[in-house]
Amino acid sequence: ESFKQENYGIQSYAFLKYIQENLPGRIAGTEKEKEMASFISAILLNGGYSEKDIKLNSFDIEEGVPMMDTSGENIFDGGEDSQSSQNIEVIKEGQSKKTIIVGAHYDSAGTHGVDDNGSGVAVALESALRMIDVETPYTIKYVFFGAEEKGLLGSRAYVKAHESELSHHLFNMNIDLAGQSLGGT
Repeated sequence: ESFKQENYGIQSYAFLKYIQENLPGRIAGTEKEKEMASFISAILLNGGYSEKDIKLNSFDIEEGVPMMDTSGENIFDGGEDSQSSQNIEVIKEGQSKKTIIVGAHYDSAGTHGVDDNGSGVAVALESALRMIDVETPYTIKYVFFGAEEKGLLGSRAYVKAHESELSHHLFNMNIDLAGQSLGGT
């Protein structure tokens, strides 16, 4: 499928609508979080990336410090809890090993998680699909982090697993709350 510049955001909106309707309550380690990981992987595979381009890296969820007070927010329970999560990494090879990371976390604090962070996931997915056939001077790694709401566990696990590659990284773009309204209600 050929993307046209004037169509930016249409695909992100469709992804976000699907997430809202089908994947609420993506609490770290739960069935809903794993369903979201499957959704992300399926979009990437259907969009032209191969299984060799996509890496799922699992990690255990130990007691982290939640990013926010979630006591009153868990309106969905997310299903059975496995105490593990995973990061999804898709690599778009560039002309050099110098790397840009575009990241978004896909768990939520037990809400629908549309703003935080279905919106970031949707934008990162559309970007990954748009860039698949574009020649780039640098390698782009799109990383979808699990268990962010429990204390940045996914991103911490990613950095720990990739310490030897950090000298190749130019910068990280984190997409969080991409759809958040700035207006008060």
